[in-house]
Amino acid sequence: MGLSAKVTGPGRIEVVETDVIEPGAGEVTVAVDRCGICGSDLHWFGGSGSIPTVCPGHEFSGRIDKVGAEAGPWTRGRRVTVEPLRRCLTCNYCKAGNYNLCSSLGIHGVTHDGAMATHIAVPAYTLFGLPDLLDDELAPLTEPLAVCVHALRLANVAKGSRVLVLGAGSIGLLSVLTAKRMGA
Repeated sequence: MGLSAKVTGPGRIEVVETDVIEPGAGEVTVAVDRCGICGSDLHWFGGSGSIPTVCPGHEFSGRIDKVGAEAGPWTRGRRVTVEPLRRCLTCNYCKAGNYNLCSSLGIHGVTHDGAMATHIAVPAYTLFGLPDLLDDELAPLTEPLAVCVHALRLANVAKGSRVLVLGAGSIGLLSVLTAKRMGA
């Protein structure tokens, strides 16, 4: 048995027992170590966003527990984090690297079960191995940090750039740190 968060309404979450999760073809099961709370999670919790019908949580890290068939070279016990976007991999958008436009796009914690649980099954293509020097408490911040790095690269931030960041949540604060690191 496992445990999973179930949203029952704005401001209401229950912890429920779940069946053992087995990875499908091309998937691994991750034993969740830490799961962050995103601003989008705070919106639905506060009643101003769409309430997920699946287990929430998309900023997380853990260790691979089980490796499904065709999941590649991943091994049990490896520390990982996950890009929470699921896609088809076969449409023209996915093949061109523009999977954000895939008509089958899904997001863990929104359209697919998320990581506010003891275990989560994810496609192996979403995994990123974590270095030993990265602290367990910081590891779930890799997803929001990746958002910041991507946005600042799109904005061509470089040495001498001036950057305005509105908001001091985790994305805002990580954007400031990333922009400074890029020379802004």
